Amino acid sequence: MTPGVKSAGLVGGQICESVDNPRPPEWLDQMRAWSRVNLAFAARPGVLWVGTPTGALVEVDVETQRAVEHDMLAGSPVSALAATAS
Repeated sequence: MTPGVKSAGLVGGQICESVDNPRPPEWLDQMRAWSRVNLAFAARPGVLWVGTPTGALVEVDVETQRAVEHDMLAGSPVSALAATAS
C-alpha cells in the first residue's frame, strides 16, 4: 500500500487505495488532470456551456435534456470557461 494511505479495497476488479473513494488510480489521475472549472452558465436560462477533457465545447439545455457539440478551430481546444454579465 502507498505510504500514508489508511486503507485499500477492491472495486471492479481493481485495487483502490481508499475505500472512502472507491475509484481506480487511473480514474483518479484522469479526474485530477482536468480543471474542475469547466462549466459556465449561458445567457439563456437553463443552458450550460461545458468544456470537455478533449477540448470540445458542449452546449447543454437542462430543460430539453439536449446537448450540442460546437465546432472549434483546429488546434484551439477549450481549456477553461468563464461567464460575463450580458
